[in-house]
Amino acid sequence: MAHHEFQIAECSAFSCSNGFRLLAHAGNMSRTQIERATTTRYLDYDQRSKEQETHQADAKDKTEQQTLETTLKKQPKP
Repeated sequence: MAHHEFQIAECSAFSCSNGFRLLAHAGNMSRTQIERATTTRYLDYDQRSKEQETHQADAKDKTEQQTLETTLKKQPKP
C-alpha cells in the first residue's frame, strides 16, 4: 500500500484535516496545561534547532579551513 493510500485509509477511521487526526470531542486539557505543553515542546525544538545550526556552521568552518590550508600549501614558498 502506498504512503498516500495508507494516509487515506488511516484518516477514514478518524476526522482528519491535512492528514492530522482531530479530536472527536472538545478535549479535557486546560489552557494552562496546553500552554505548558506547547512551551516545553517549543523549547525542546528551539534547542535542537540551535544545536543543528551549530553543527552545520562547524562543518562549514571545517570545510573552509581545509580549503584554505590546501590553497596555502599549493602556493610557492617565498
